[in-house]
Amino acid sequence: MSCGSTLEAFCEHDQMMKFSKSLHVTNIRFEEKAAVKAALLPGKILQVHGPPLVGKSVLVDQVISELQNDPERAYDVKHYSIDCKTLKRCQLKYLFKLTLESMDETPRVPLTKQAATRQINSALRNNLLSHHVFVFHKCEQFCRSRTKLDFEFLEFISDIANLSGPDPGSLKITIAFTTYVKFRMFSPHIESIRVGMLSDSLDIQRLLNQYATNKPNAANYVSVIQHVLAFPEGIIRTAVEFLSSSSDLPSARYLVQMMTKDRDFLAMILKKRALEVKDWLNERELKFVQKCRPMLFLTYTKGKVMS
Repeated sequence: MSCGSTLEAFCEHDQMMKFSKSLHVTNIRFEEKAAVKAALLPGKILQVHGPPLVGKSVLVDQVISELQNDPERAYDVKHYSIDCKTLKRCQLKYLFKLTLESMDETPRVPLTKQAATRQINSALRNNLLSHHVFVFHKCEQFCRSRTKLDFEFLEFISDIANLSGPDPGSLKITIAFTTYVKFRMFSPHIESIRVGMLSDSLDIQRLLNQYATNKPNAANYVSVIQHVLAFPEGIIRTAVEFLSSSSDLPSARYLVQMMTKDRDFLAMILKKRALEVKDWLNERELKFVQKCRPMLFLTYTKGKVMS
């Protein structure tokens, strides 16, 4: 099967997977979820950062869903989701537009940061009894260089967070954003939580057991996963593609060869993020990866190399 046809088939299957399974993988990353839940307080800004593909956005969405379904919650939780992936630094007016549209508000003209903030404030004041949580997904493009435009994103979300107040009749607003490029921010109202590679043995076993229809002894494959594809999508794809056959399961050693030498399989997972890798590996590490044999692949995170 060609790489193109494989990717096309994967895209169709992936849409079904996203709705039927991926959003329901709730039995992993308990520590990170607890940290995110504790940080989602009114008036706070939460940065969730870590390398690509580790599931930062899914994790935040799952935590908010759990808060919404908690019968003991103090307030009704309103969730506003803004996908920033396609935005450039010079397109902040579109960020304002997307934010208002996430609230079912029609943006007014002219659309400036101040005008958008006023409109957000006016709309939220119609519902003072709820906890309003804004989540800006994939915001790394706003942290490419130290320019005025880069900081306007932080100014905008800070302005929204500052609409929140401590009084009973005040708005209750929390801002969260995900990024694989960590923003350098220093404030008692800002918290950063890192979501790293999925290397916890129990988490890996849970994912393999959930997605592998052949029900393998997941413990046999943990070490392989930790060294080759230690992120949720890689683990799920491995379980579906290689551990769901009705025939005999591969040995751990043979699984490494299957995972690292099957170009179509790797293209399924990695092609859409290939360009992003350049942003979280330095030039020396990139050259090392290019020369590296597949059997010697290491797991990389920004600023740290883990064998």
